[in-house]
Formats: sequence, C-alpha cells, structure tokens
Amino acid sequence: MEKLNALPPQGSVALKASAFIRVVLCISLIVGLLSFRNIETAQTIVRPSFEVATVKPLEIIPGQVLRYPQPCHGIDSDPRAALPPIGRCKIQPVTARKLISLAYSPIKVAQELHSSGGPAWVDSQAWAIEGKAESRSATLADLQQMLQSLLADSFKLKFHEDQRKGTEYVLMLSEKGTRLVPDNPEVPATMRSTGPGSYELHAQPIGILCRMIAKAVGAEVHDETGLPGIYSFNVALGRDVDSSSAGQAERFSETLRGLGLRLARRDGIARSLVIDSIEKPPLQ
Repeated sequence: MEKLNALPPQGSVALKASAFIRVVLCISLIVGLLSFRNIETAQTIVRPSFEVATVKPLEIIPGQVLRYPQPCHGIDSDPRAALPPIGRCKIQPVTARKLISLAYSPIKVAQELHSSGGPAWVDSQAWAIEGKAESRSATLADLQQMLQSLLADSFKLKFHEDQRKGTEYVLMLSEKGTRLVPDNPEVPATMRSTGPGSYELHAQPIGILCRMIAKAVGAEVHDETGLPGIYSFNVALGRDVDSSSAGQAERFSETLRGLGLRLARRDGIARSLVIDSIEKPPLQ
C-alpha cells in the first residue's frame, strides 16, 4: 500500500501565508511611494503659464527700443515706471535672443544675460509678445517664469548653461556725490533713442541705466548707488563691436561722470545660455 504524503503542520501553512501577505504589502507600499514621488517631481518642474498669450512677427526698425522699458507688470513692480496693465507682459519689438535674456536674467541684479548659438533669425526677426496672467496678484518672478514657459511652448527653446570666470561691474556714486535730482512722481516715464547708442530718459530708476550699461559692456552690472528715486538723464552708450568690455566701460565713463556716477570693475562669474535648438512659432 502506498504511503500518503504527510500534510504539513497547520502552523507552518499559517506562517507561510503570513510571510506572503507581508511581502505583498511591502511591494504595494514601495510602488505607492514611488508613484507619489513621481507625482511630486512632476509638480515641482511645472512652470506657471500665461492664461492668454500672443506671439506675432514684426519688422525690425533700426534704433527702435522696447515700448515699455520694464515690459512686465507684477504686484512688486516699481509703480513709478512706465508699465503695461498689471498682471501682463507687453514686449515689442523684441528678438528671440532679447526675449531669452528678459526671461532668464536675474530680477534683482541689473544684468543683460547673454546667450550664444541659434539660427540667424534669433537676431534678425522681431516679435510682438503679449501675455496675461490668470491672477492680477502675479509677481515679477511669476511673470518671468511665464515667459520661460512661452519660450519652451511657442519657440520650442532648448538650451544649456555655461559658467566661467569673468568680469562684472559696480555702479557707484562719485566721490563728490551724484548730480541727479529726483523727478516729480507726476513726470511721465519715457525713453527714446536720440542716435546710435544714445538715449534720453525721463522718470526712470537707476536700474534701467545699469541694464543699459550691462548690454553695452557685455557683463553683469550691480547697482550700489543707493539712489531709490526716478530721474531724467541722457546717456551715450555707443557700441563699438571691436572694443573690449573694459574699452566699452571707459568709452562712456565721461557720461557717468557728468551724472556724478562711476563704474568699478571686479572679478566675477560670467553666466550665459547656449541655445541648443529653437523654432519659429507658427503664425497666429
């Protein structure tokens, strides 16, 4: 007679079942945590976008400047400057390279962030950009991130960052103090070109001058004047393509001396963006 296989003890079956259940629960917990982490990561990389945005091509007119020197109006913008309606960006005429600079330049540092690479049209084609935030309480940082989203969505911009040792400048008061007199708050903010590299400004903060200098010298310019008001002044920042950064700074030092200001040079970190790919947005 064949012997029947002995059944395992009842306690052994219970232990195996319990171990199996624990393994299943551990796997479920790990999967759940990974899913939550993926959701969290996806949320952190999402940038805010404009509720409504338009991108239209324009013809470049030599000497023409931005309609609004400060083209985005956040709740933390200087109310004395010429601004579009609150919660909006109105940027025209602007090239794709200039738009990249506006979108990625540090807000609290007067700096013209430079970029390299890209097809010829990023410098030759002008655009009219207008974006409206969903909330009127959007800050300048919020609006800048929305510009970054517009570049990624409409221009399909892809880039990488390059950092190297470089030169930066500091705008300071001269030893005898400034000759600038604050404008009346009722003076309208204007900026117009009076010739190649020459401008007449009214009711503008010193930060505007820093940004103009930064563009001319191709380096970061920090405002250490301590001047909080708005002013009227003329500047001549003519660009000589054969001049070095130091040569450019020396070229318009006379203009700054006339305003009771001076520019100091120091070592710093030069940050720039390298365009990997960019596309013209479809006509709207």
